[in-house]
Parts: sequence; C-alpha cells; structure tokens
Amino acid sequence: MNGKYTWRVVLECKKDFDSYIGSVASEMLPAYKDEINDLVKFASNALLDFSYGIDLSATAEAEFAYDIPGWKRARYEGALKKKKNKLLFYFPEEKKKALNVLLGQYRHQNMNVTMRKMTEHMRITDLYYDIKEV
Repeated sequence: MNGKYTWRVVLECKKDFDSYIGSVASEMLPAYKDEINDLVKFASNALLDFSYGIDLSATAEAEFAYDIPGWKRARYEGALKKKKNKLLFYFPEEKKKALNVLLGQYRHQNMNVTMRKMTEHMRITDLYYDIKEV
C-alpha cells in the first residue's frame, strides 16, 4: 500500500485490520492459531494506537503465552517457544521528545498528512513502543 492508504488503515481501522490479518493467517495455518493470536496481539500493542489521539505518555501492559521478544532477539529463527510473560509497552523520554518535535513541525489538520510527512523524515520504527518484561 502506498503511504496515504497505509496511514488511513493505521489511523482509522487498525483494530479491524489487525483482526483481519489474524483471521487470514489462522485460516492459512490453523495448527498455529494460538501463536498467531499472540503475534497479532503483540504487533497490535507494539505500534502507537492513534484511535485516542496521540498520547506519547500512554503505556500498555499485556500478557502473552509465547516468548515473542526472545524469538525476535533470535532473529525469528527456530520455533516460537511457549513462555508466559507480561510486557510493558512504553515510549522512553528521548523518543517522546523527538516525536513531539516532529509532530509540531509537521502538524496538519488532517492527521494522515501529518503522519505521512513525519515518516518521510524519520524511521517508522520510532512509532513503535519500547518493550520490557514486567
């Protein structure tokens, strides 16, 4: 998808899109439904939720049945291992400051325009929360 429609999905229907991705993946790989549900939940929590505006001080905690951070550290090699864990999704102060500068610089009445302009001048990964186990 091009930037305009990518941001429309993220800004306007992220939860529905996440649900759709999960259902398609589960249909394709029914033996991995539990793993897919955890992965979709992780991915959904990892990206800033824009449905309530942009609140960089918001944090979220979620419980998982699989060790997704460990699998990520292993560069997704090998099986996704079962391991109950609780993760905190947050923005560290330095990232909040940098994002606030970009938000101020590219603010537009249409949030889609703001986000498209911002992501032309930053790494998209800067919109993802840092994660730590709690």
